[in-house]
Amino acid sequence: MENLKFLFEGMGNHLGLHAMLHGCISGEVLVDHPESPNAALACINQRRFFLAGSPGNAALNDRLRFFFKEVLFSNARERQAQTFLVYYDHGGWQAVLGDILPGAGLIQAERQYYTCTELRNNWRDMLSPGFELRFIDRALLEKQELKNIDVLAEEMCSERNSVEDFLENSFGVCVLYEGEIAGMCLSEYNCLDRCEVGIITMEAYQRGGLATVMASALIEHALESGITQIGWHCYARNLASVATALKVGFVKQADYPVYIVCIPPE
Repeated sequence: MENLKFLFEGMGNHLGLHAMLHGCISGEVLVDHPESPNAALACINQRRFFLAGSPGNAALNDRLRFFFKEVLFSNARERQAQTFLVYYDHGGWQAVLGDILPGAGLIQAERQYYTCTELRNNWRDMLSPGFELRFIDRALLEKQELKNIDVLAEEMCSERNSVEDFLENSFGVCVLYEGEIAGMCLSEYNCLDRCEVGIITMEAYQRGGLATVMASALIEHALESGITQIGWHCYARNLASVATALKVGFVKQADYPVYIVCIPPE
């Protein structure tokens, strides 16, 4: 595992990868050589893939092509997934992506990474009348009459193996309004003293400041829980996400490319 940490050290901004290499979450890795790898693919939840090292190993690329074409594409179609993301540590991988992802549509996009280490806002002063902020716990999840409770449960399992796994290893908040979950903000990939932020505001409640409220509450709880670095990833074109990150105290650390891979039909 130490060899893998060294190989992926240039991708330290991706906490999901860091968490997998430290055993905080599960994942899979394909390497060109088990003892002294020079290239590798790390896989998280069959939705995020990280390529590192030398892209010139033909034998590994053959294995990657088989994995994507015969295993991943098939599994994704069964889940009715349409896309997944491929990250890479340097531009040399761009030349081989078409070969190891046969038939797939490849869309390059720019993303940004932000971090926050201190609380800027008091969310209690920003919550509008009639809205209630709740921390996510078993008592909340028992309120099956809440509209969007199924969306919350699904989101809790997007980075964790189960709702129970989330409750034990992650945390989050949601905002309630008249029997409905209006938005949710969850910690992701919690590992050692780091976590990342995942946030959803339901369409009817967007552009009303709820994202700022929820993110501020999550930051407060994270810092009180001993987290010292909170990460935020977003697409560069997502100006609303960028604005929210800056408003709650995040500082941009990096721009980086990603490929959105469109799964080909059978």
